[in-house]
Amino acid sequence: MTQYDALGSSYDVIETLPFKILELHNVFLAIRTLLHSGMTVFDVACGTGYYCSRLLSWGASSVTGIDISSSMLSAASVRLSSSIDSGCARFVLADGKQPQSFTPDHRPNYFDVVFVAHVRQYWQNLKPGGVFLGVVPHPSENMNQRAKAYGKEPLNRLWPRNEYTRELESGEGWDLHVFLNDDGVDFSTWHLKKEVYEQAARDGGMKGKLEWKREIFPGNEWK
Repeated sequence: MTQYDALGSSYDVIETLPFKILELHNVFLAIRTLLHSGMTVFDVACGTGYYCSRLLSWGASSVTGIDISSSMLSAASVRLSSSIDSGCARFVLADGKQPQSFTPDHRPNYFDVVFVAHVRQYWQNLKPGGVFLGVVPHPSENMNQRAKAYGKEPLNRLWPRNEYTRELESGEGWDLHVFLNDDGVDFSTWHLKKEVYEQAARDGGMKGKLEWKREIFPGNEWK
């Protein structure tokens, strides 16, 4: 929590990086058919509201975002102030690792779509038959090869720069330090194996089809 409180709105620099354009394009392709009038979306670890604002513009009727960082949520509230005033957006300060309901009336199985970018927890707030959409680092099983690749060109020249610092004793992945720019905007996280995400989904109660989608480039000019 401390590192994200320290970052606050400076984390928004990530929105200017080319990879974020690629990510946003692919999230839209994956979620566009799910969103229509009346749809409720739960954005886990919503940060400064980057995806909350876009989920509403893509067709969701309401979005609830939670985050453990109060400074991140303050920035999100500024970004979506008009949506908050109209009742289309709400934000909750909470630790998502603690199982609980995040719905307005605290009842379970409320949301049509649960969206998570770069977080591995799974949730009990989803309606039966609802859709869970997550964005994770490259789903690789050979993490040692991936760690070596990020230390060489061309990946070591691109932002964000990923420094793989230590293989986890569990063998599930690596500690990862992410640098967003030269100005000291960075944070620590993990890059986990593909099988870890799949097992977490099942352990979290996901019984439906699990589907991985590879990225699609938004046009040859961008590529």
